Amino acid sequence: MSMRWDPPRIVLLVASVILSMNVGVGMWWIGVVGSLLFFGCVVVLIGRVAVFGRDVWERLVVGSLAVFGTSTIFLVGLYLSVGRLDERMILLTLWLVTIGCLLVGSGRVMCFFPCPSIERNQPWLFSAISLLASLLLISLMVLARTDIPLVSPWNLFGPEPFVLLFVAIVSAILAARERDDDVPLIGWMFVTFSALSVSAIVYAIGFGFDPFLHRAAEEALVQTGVVEPVRLLYSGQYVIVAALHHLTGLSVKLIDIWLVPVVESLWLPIMATLGFEHGWGLTRRQARMWWIGILAIPFMLATFTVPFTVTYVLFLGFMVAYPWVARAPRVCFASVMLALVAAVLFHPLLAVPLLVFLFFERLVVGRQSFLARIAFIAAAVLLVGLTVPAMLAIASHTNLGGSLRLLVTKLPDFFRLFASPYWGPYPYIPWALDFLYDFRYWLPIVVFLTSLVVVCACTSVRANARGHLTFSLGLLLTIWGASTLFTFEGIIQHEQLEFALRLLQALYTFALPPLVVVFARLHRFEFGRVFLLALLVVVVWFFSYPQYNVKYPFFSPGVSAVDVEGVHLIEEASQGEPYLVLSHQLMSAAAIQEFGFAHTYRYEGQEILWYAIPTGGSLYGLYTSTIYEGPSQEAYLRMAQETGVRRIYFAAPAYWAWTPELLAELEEGADRLLNQEGMTIYEFTSFDIYDEDAGN
Repeated sequence: MSMRWDPPRIVLLVASVILSMNVGVGMWWIGVVGSLLFFGCVVVLIGRVAVFGRDVWERLVVGSLAVFGTSTIFLVGLYLSVGRLDERMILLTLWLVTIGCLLVGSGRVMCFFPCPSIERNQPWLFSAISLLASLLLISLMVLARTDIPLVSPWNLFGPEPFVLLFVAIVSAILAARERDDDVPLIGWMFVTFSALSVSAIVYAIGFGFDPFLHRAAEEALVQTGVVEPVRLLYSGQYVIVAALHHLTGLSVKLIDIWLVPVVESLWLPIMATLGFEHGWGLTRRQARMWWIGILAIPFMLATFTVPFTVTYVLFLGFMVAYPWVARAPRVCFASVMLALVAAVLFHPLLAVPLLVFLFFERLVVGRQSFLARIAFIAAAVLLVGLTVPAMLAIASHTNLGGSLRLLVTKLPDFFRLFASPYWGPYPYIPWALDFLYDFRYWLPIVVFLTSLVVVCACTSVRANARGHLTFSLGLLLTIWGASTLFTFEGIIQHEQLEFALRLLQALYTFALPPLVVVFARLHRFEFGRVFLLALLVVVVWFFSYPQYNVKYPFFSPGVSAVDVEGVHLIEEASQGEPYLVLSHQLMSAAAIQEFGFAHTYRYEGQEILWYAIPTGGSLYGLYTSTIYEGPSQEAYLRMAQETGVRRIYFAAPAYWAWTPELLAELEEGADRLLNQEGMTIYEFTSFDIYDEDAGN
């Protein structure tokens, strides 16, 4: 069959040549343009073959999932088999994808590019207002960007960002109501981006703690070709970020920070509207008006980049689209399953249960036998319920057979997941703030319980009741097992239930699609519904980022310039000698950002980093014991003897609330004080015994 050189194939070949010449040169503007052309053409070529003649957005989704799945799996396979990843492997992948796309479906020639439909004679007012409000919101965040020790971004603002987002959402809904082309969908992408990018914009150095660890691993992969130890977990994110760095020339930090907000801003509006239209039976106009309801549960897990949040973002799209995916043509379904297999290589916690669920949902579709349907449903519930406990058992070397009694004896830990984290240490809290946090606590629980009633009682969503109840019950079982069967070594007590809490968040969010469908099909009070939904999403938006007020007074600042300057001061003061640092985890994150995983030591049979981190062994325990019991020369001496360090530092930033007694003890016991603006660092070097042979 002769190959037809239509424009996408020609542009793809040119883009591949440009990227190949630019890899190693690193001219970012050439890399970005070439990458956009390359991935755009690949998505078009795959999508138009996979779903020939169907909706333009379907073709783009299927093509994107196929590219994401094949690229991730192939790169991870190369990395694990060879033991490293370098520019040659990136180029090999690039040209294999190029050749495959040039050959696949060579006999089919459709439109040059699947362009969205835009009608000139339709009203533009609401679309323009929505776009303007979104851009103003982004500008407001850019102007507030800071490197101070920031606890909550909301403490920098008054009501302005909430008003702007409310206006953007209302205008986007009304634009979808007035227009029947693709402009409203494109407008939703800007609204979604502005809502998801707050932490990425406002926190100048970085947000959270885990992103710093994964970013350091990505930097190591780019610089050395390997992350030690070489393992499957998280490898998907690492190889994708490294590949994008080599292709585009952009920094690892820039790619890492913006990966989730940018991709999700495109993924969610498209996938949710397709899912509501083709899977839940809404009209296209209804789907584009009301899809934003899937963000009516706090969505912090969808605002920053770590391996789990990538899988969570995929989950948000598939939780709406699973009825459509289960009935889609084979090539479309294969692309979805390929993407989920790739998601397992990012983080399996949610990806594996979703993979199992969609596989069995596909098997159930079209089964006429009642017994066969019941068997497949029961198998799906059981396997979804077992996936996470089985994976955690393998990771933690736990014998599940001997631990099953914990399902009952540790049942209080399961119920503790549903307890309110909000409290009031002050004698007076404004009633409005109290009500707001009570609403936040009860909202997910009420949504989940209501959804169970709705899928059973409402004819408009009853067709998908089987799938909804199957995954909900399976996920509830896996949360029960994850919260009771395991105790994880090296993880501080208050984070022991973190895996179960992430799954609980997914369970609550999974309850939203049927409620959105019922909400969209109401025949009265349309403008009241617009106002109510926009207000609800704005309130949820507030809870999707850290808060700091009298109702929620937990002080947890982000990484600041003070922390970055402090880690450089300690590095210089050590004069090249091995050292340990007792610090809070955000300063440790700053050290990992600046120096990577520069130093490790053997202590109590574990490899520990030279800065204290909650998941990094006994050093963090020594840090907390110093805070609550004071510095202990004996404990410091034991640590120095076993690790072979000559210096131990305790970092006390001024923005943290230290007791005068602790500071006095530290000053009395320290051999030297290092002072900088905003931080005092105490150096301990008087160790009577030093083991010259201790490992470094």
